[in-house]
Amino acid sequence: MSKFITRIRFIIGALLILILTNFLIILDIPIIRQLYFFAFLTFLPGIIFLKLTKIEILDNYLKIILSVAVSVSFLLIGGIVLNQLSVNIGIENPISLGPLIFLVNALLILFLYSYRNFKAFNLSNKFCLNFIEKLLLSMSVLLPFLTIVGTALLNDRGYNNLIIFEFIYIIIILVLISVFQKILSQKIYSPIIYLISVSIVVLFPLRCNHIIGSDCHEEYYLFQMLLERSKWMLTGNSILNSSLAVTLLPAIYQKILNIEPEIFFRFYYSFIASLTPLAIYSISRKYVTPLCSFYASCFFVFQHIFFITDIVTRSAVATFFEAMIITIMFNSSIGPTQKRLLIIIFGISIVFSHYSSAYIFFFILAFTFVCNYIFNKRNKNHSYISLRFILLFFALIFFWYSYYSNTTFNSGIYFLKDSLESLNNMFLIESRNEGVKMVMGVGISEKGIPHKVELILSWITFSLIGLGILGIIIRHINSITKFFDKKAKIGNHEFEFEFEYIFIAISHCVLLLSILIIPYFAGAYSMDRLYSFALPVLSIFFVLGCLFCVKIINYIASILKSQIGARTKEKSNKFSKYHILVLAILIPYILSVSGITYHFFGYDGGILMNSNGEQYNSIFIHDSESSCAKWLNENMDGVNIIFSDFPASRILQSQGLISMDFIDYSWMSHHLATNGYVFLRYENNVKGLLRDFSSARYDVSNYFSYFQNKNKIYDSRYTDILR
Repeated sequence: MSKFITRIRFIIGALLILILTNFLIILDIPIIRQLYFFAFLTFLPGIIFLKLTKIEILDNYLKIILSVAVSVSFLLIGGIVLNQLSVNIGIENPISLGPLIFLVNALLILFLYSYRNFKAFNLSNKFCLNFIEKLLLSMSVLLPFLTIVGTALLNDRGYNNLIIFEFIYIIIILVLISVFQKILSQKIYSPIIYLISVSIVVLFPLRCNHIIGSDCHEEYYLFQMLLERSKWMLTGNSILNSSLAVTLLPAIYQKILNIEPEIFFRFYYSFIASLTPLAIYSISRKYVTPLCSFYASCFFVFQHIFFITDIVTRSAVATFFEAMIITIMFNSSIGPTQKRLLIIIFGISIVFSHYSSAYIFFFILAFTFVCNYIFNKRNKNHSYISLRFILLFFALIFFWYSYYSNTTFNSGIYFLKDSLESLNNMFLIESRNEGVKMVMGVGISEKGIPHKVELILSWITFSLIGLGILGIIIRHINSITKFFDKKAKIGNHEFEFEFEYIFIAISHCVLLLSILIIPYFAGAYSMDRLYSFALPVLSIFFVLGCLFCVKIINYIASILKSQIGARTKEKSNKFSKYHILVLAILIPYILSVSGITYHFFGYDGGILMNSNGEQYNSIFIHDSESSCAKWLNENMDGVNIIFSDFPASRILQSQGLISMDFIDYSWMSHHLATNGYVFLRYENNVKGLLRDFSSARYDVSNYFSYFQNKNKIYDSRYTDILR
């Protein structure tokens, strides 16, 4: 009788939850609907998966980010399956509220079923902290508030003092953690890492009321077109359209949440990127101490490309999934079958997120497999990167990028062809793009002190990563001559890396060297993006490089002292001062990357430091420009071309939702007649400058002859439309 009553109570409770969920959509209560369904879509599919596959993970933070990763993968994979199946059976609008409500209800029923048959999804609540830990956590909680208030002051009044203070505040937290490391427990590091990463990654989206960047404008346009059609389909630009992470994924969220599309698009990818440092911490924790893992995560957070996540949305999502694959692959608490399933799911998600990252990840898999195959002739270690998985991954790339988006697959083929042909220009510096030239120090003598400092710091970090990998390889070579399972122990620190992890790290280094050596590779793929994609694996080697560097310095110092006859006391821990070296690099590095160093030396510190300068003028969108673009979309004649500079073309595309077929931004260099509309943005009117695709600047006064017969038909505070 008691079992019957329990079952009746469960059924009644389940029905009430189902009714409540559907009523939240029907009633459309602001804020409540958005918060409820964001949590629903972001966590629930992952929780269901963990329950049904019986994955038990003790680390709360890893459990959370794994739930998010699986949920996002489910929306990507399930969304495209729902889209294609619905179209095949005659449903014209599969990505509309009706089919998606059905998906929500199916998820909820599955969740209730899994909850009924298995243990609840529990998080450990043991979180006892000492005074120092409470102090550090309280200090870290203030970081997001500093970000919000600091960007508000910078946007409204042009004051950057609070933003500068925020970065100094982060440095203080780093120093305090290093000073009190011995009394800190490992549970304090993850929340601090997340709070630091969130406070930094949302700086860019908070800096402007609109989307800022380059490709993100076209991504937002495709996302909006999908919302209008309520169906994913190939369009003119199938390269970007094949990246479901920036088209289909936000469309599913927007249809269910009913949130302002631009707000969601600006902040969602920052949320995804903020979880990557936690995955890096989880990866590193297996091999090094919590403090070393914390440093590795901070090293990733302090990279320039992490600051501009809002600009590189696709690669940020792909980097997150790669970090999750590495986390799962080397996590001992997850079973082999579950690992393979998760690796396949996240591999598919990389393909659906970013085409270039998919090709890069395929190379990493192939390189690691070949190295592991050669090594396995002497040692029979188990590998999760099998030939079967590599073939499956290649088949997926071929199927998705050739069948559904032929342009993307052909681009990959031509990329290999052009890269090989470009080897003839391997020794010509001029054949590299600007990013590679900066890394190689081309023209650095003509630049200021901040530029030279950042270049030196960058090469120091590169060298330390290389030293860290080299040190681990040497330890493994020494262990091979004795016995394979020996732990690589140096001082009181043990670094027990699997050979497979080392091969993955080497494959990333090979790619980074290739982008420096192969001219076309450097032009086709941003070095920043490739470096960011590699850092979930390589960040730990930066810290190990510091450890090995201190050991080498101590060794050299002991030799010199012995030669001069000085007596030294033996130290039990040769690495007692390694954190000083880490901080000595990280502190000036974040000051440089954030733009503070440039600002204090009188140079353009970037969009986070001021409301002027090269970056601000080229990517910032004013409200007047947005309203002007929207007005033009509503009132323009469909056959007329709009002439603008390149940044304005992006404004017209994302804010006005005007197809690039009706926009011409190349007229300046070709001196073509402007028989159509002319869109003049803020910089064109106030600064008197026009910019082309390569950011070359032209004086507006040189083109007055093109405008003299035109009339101003719209004026929106420094933004004009002529016809």
